[in-house]
Amino acid sequence: PAFVSDKNRPDAARFNILHLGEAASYQSKARRVRLPGIDWQRLDAFRAASTVMAMSAAELWTFIRDEVPALAKALQ
Repeated sequence: PAFVSDKNRPDAARFNILHLGEAASYQSKARRVRLPGIDWQRLDAFRAASTVMAMSAAELWTFIRDEVPALAKALQ
């Protein structure tokens, strides 16, 4: 997809994923227990810039395409 071949889109996605990781780190244990369908460890890992920056454009796209919709649904 165009996402992979465009430098700006993956960089913007990385920035947003970092924010997602930061937001996840503020979630209480009780909230995490109420939402067992969310991979909290994975989201917590996104708080580290080194983790997110190491993701290739293809890995970012796969996360966005495959995991973000399920995450959004679980949070509704």
